[in-house]
Amino acid sequence: MRDSAEAEDDGTDFDALEDEYAALMQEYEELTTGYAPEQLARAGVIAHWAHDGVQLIHGLIRPADSAAPKGNIASGGPAGSADAGGGTAAAGAGEVDEGTAALEVAASLATDLRTERAIVIGAGLAADAALAVDLALFKIAADLLHAPMPALSWALGVKASRGERPHGRLGGMDQRPAEAVAVLREALDLTWWDGATSVADRFEAFRLLDADMKARIVAVAMAEAIAPSEMAHGEPLLSHVARQVVPDLRAAWRPTGEAFFARIRKAQLLHLLATKLKPPEEAVRLATAKKVDIVDYLDRLFAAPFATLTPEQRATVETWCPPGMEIPAPRGGEADLSGDGDPEVDMDEEFGAEDEDPAQDGPATQAA
Repeated sequence: MRDSAEAEDDGTDFDALEDEYAALMQEYEELTTGYAPEQLARAGVIAHWAHDGVQLIHGLIRPADSAAPKGNIASGGPAGSADAGGGTAAAGAGEVDEGTAALEVAASLATDLRTERAIVIGAGLAADAALAVDLALFKIAADLLHAPMPALSWALGVKASRGERPHGRLGGMDQRPAEAVAVLREALDLTWWDGATSVADRFEAFRLLDADMKARIVAVAMAEAIAPSEMAHGEPLLSHVARQVVPDLRAAWRPTGEAFFARIRKAQLLHLLATKLKPPEEAVRLATAKKVDIVDYLDRLFAAPFATLTPEQRATVETWCPPGMEIPAPRGGEADLSGDGDPEVDMDEEFGAEDEDPAQDGPATQAA
């Protein structure tokens, strides 16, 4: 349009008009989006580092610094009496002045209200023991059996997590314990965990299960919660429980060639044969063999003790555990819950004493 108007050349100063338009738009912008002096006095700014430098967030006002409501509530005095601010009260007795600002709750007050609400809910839960037990069992089972997944609740303080189990040769170890857990899990009723339903519906479905099934579900779930630890150092409770559920560790587990023997030095393996397992003739024969042959021999020996073993040798093979694998024994015949268990045997000390006199070592028949 400007091009056609300039073509008529009627003397209009279009540059001046554009400058005036720009000035008016700037004034409009300041009036509609800018801050009044009283707002600037209460406003703040947050500066934070971003990938491209310092970023500023302007115009922030804490709720506590917001202007107080100007409305008044009639005190019940005579109609038309003056209020504390010099204005007049509502025209009729008992009428409420709507004021000029809606009720606002400061952040600190909102936090306190959430705390009070949590206490109220907790009191109600404490009075319903059956629901509380189901809620705890449901949360534990869901956290352990269905991890990783988004948190079911950020508010519930009952949290369960799977134990991290790093292992350099996971596939080469004795698989019987894991297979036993898999069999137990297959027998569980897990229909209550339907991903197409809400968490509330899953919880109610879990509550409908009988007590025996709930207990079996939690038992399998707890199997995922046990993390590796030096049980003799600060784990008296786990040691106490372990002695009850695994009275004979070697009946449920054995050292294998890939996961254990292959990771021990040849000299230590020969020392083990000569001093612990007590077949000196085998130690002499294998002394010139390759390590892989020694590992294969021990793997087969522990998988199925040879018929040629003496009763003493068989008992040793069937009960021997490497250091760091035994379940610590209680002190004084009772469970030690003080956290001061005996330190575990060091692996190098157990296998590295090749210069010791084998005659000083008695038969090793360590029970699990």
